[in-house]
Amino acid sequence: YGDWGLHMWGDAVDPAVLAQIAWDNPWPPTRVEDGWAEYDIPLVNDEAPVNFIMHLPSGDSVPDTREPGGDRSFLPINSPEVWIVQGDPTVYTSPPTP
Repeated sequence: YGDWGLHMWGDAVDPAVLAQIAWDNPWPPTRVEDGWAEYDIPLVNDEAPVNFIMHLPSGDSVPDTREPGGDRSFLPINSPEVWIVQGDPTVYTSPPTP
């Protein structure tokens, strides 16, 4: 998982977190567990979308330094956990089958 991280924006994410994120400084994983990198995202409004792009710092080359799928999002109130799989643009609301 190395340096991969989340670039996030929108009204759901805590502004203090958003202030720390830049294209060259994405939000890092909180932990790697059971083969998954997990990202805890501090929220201020679970009814607003979390918008995100998964990428390496300053990475903008799909699929080498930026995941496919472009701008993605989810509503935390409906799906408090989501999963993405490398190379797959789908945002899964339950663990995908390997």
